[in-house]
Amino acid sequence: MQGLKARLNRIYLGCYPTEASNQPGLRMRINRVILGGILLRFLFMPFTAHNDFLSEHIRVYQIAEGINLFPSFFQFVSHYMDAFFMKIMMPLIPNASQVFVPMEGGITTIEIGNMLNFVDSPYIFRTLFMLKVPYLLLEIATVLLVLKLIGQRKYTMAFLKFWMFNPVIIYAVYIFGRYEIYIFFLLALCLYFGIRKKNIYLAGLFLGMSVVSRAYTFFLIPVLFILLPQRIKDKIIFILFTALPILAVFGFHMTYPGTRTVHGLEAESQFLRFLFDYSLIALGGFKLQLFVLFYLLFLAALLYITYSYKIKGKGAVNLIYPDSQLTMVSMFCLIFFLIFYLTSPSAAQWFSWFIPFAAIIICRHSKYMGLFYLLIVAWFFFWLFNSDIGVFTPYLFSPIDGTYFHQVAENFKLQILSIKFGTTVSVETFINFFRTAYSAIIIWIMVLLGKDIADQLREAKLGDH
Repeated sequence: MQGLKARLNRIYLGCYPTEASNQPGLRMRINRVILGGILLRFLFMPFTAHNDFLSEHIRVYQIAEGINLFPSFFQFVSHYMDAFFMKIMMPLIPNASQVFVPMEGGITTIEIGNMLNFVDSPYIFRTLFMLKVPYLLLEIATVLLVLKLIGQRKYTMAFLKFWMFNPVIIYAVYIFGRYEIYIFFLLALCLYFGIRKKNIYLAGLFLGMSVVSRAYTFFLIPVLFILLPQRIKDKIIFILFTALPILAVFGFHMTYPGTRTVHGLEAESQFLRFLFDYSLIALGGFKLQLFVLFYLLFLAALLYITYSYKIKGKGAVNLIYPDSQLTMVSMFCLIFFLIFYLTSPSAAQWFSWFIPFAAIIICRHSKYMGLFYLLIVAWFFFWLFNSDIGVFTPYLFSPIDGTYFHQVAENFKLQILSIKFGTTVSVETFINFFRTAYSAIIIWIMVLLGKDIADQLREAKLGDH
């Protein structure tokens, strides 16, 4: 018994950063913040969901029951992770076969009417809570994994507080009900093995799995390809292992009966379609997509500062934060997300994608905290005025009372749309104002990040001389 107790204690302590495992006081502070965040999530888990939650879990149910093993390409791994947990939870959802049923013709994208039928289920609170428990478990695992990467005590609490009480993550994962945390977990594993363990094989494998969990991580491949592996041989290994999960899912897609051809892959991701919405009209009527332009300029700048010169035999980018490769990687990943939000439209829940990297930057540079909270406030008001009935209104609480909250949401939206001051200021003015505000804040943050990078490079060059 004593041996088992000692083994369990080692496992428990191993979950914390090294400093915390030796300091009970720090562990207690970490536990309090995490527990506070968990209790906050408990307030929403059983009572909120968007139509997408039902749509996604109909596909997940089909996987769990072997009805359709290939419902999606870009959410393949996320759906299978959900299906694994749903299979475990099934005894606690006695009416699963009645509520996770596609519409006629096998359509799994659910409308408001279908959602209202779903929330009338007598087991709705239990169902929502149990199906969100995996999100909570993997979020805690992700937080502890990143804390291990951060390592230093002085950065621990700032990271934890920004993450655990962040309204964007709570909205996207526990109110809207999306599986974004699965992707954060896979990216955290990629960084953990790529930075801490120097295991390029597993780092590439988890990055590839994240791509077939959510399409946006595809655009992180060039960034991490440049930053994580140092030698050419390692870069080749990294990209090959990144490609393995993508090719495996693609092969399954092409061979599984009833799936669509490769030409249908792009249509599965709203994200990919949104990338090309904003464009400039050049001479001769040529359209230049803003995201493509700025993304390529970003990669060119990253390549330039990495390979244009070396200091003591190391690429310059590795000296931006020589004591923390995690900070350096997070900084450039964060810049990618800021470029995306600036140059393309996005869904409200997608705003959660930058939070993990912002939390890592904030714990090292507190000056960014106020700016990120300003950005969150601008995001909130933009979607308050720009949302349809289902995305950012009381409708998300329809599991409590579907008819009531749907009516409240309709009235709420009508009142928002009727806002007008005089003859010139209408709801469109508010939408444009807050879109401009959060675009300006993004540019401000990017300028500060660029200045920090330049200052670090300047210090590294002076130190070399």
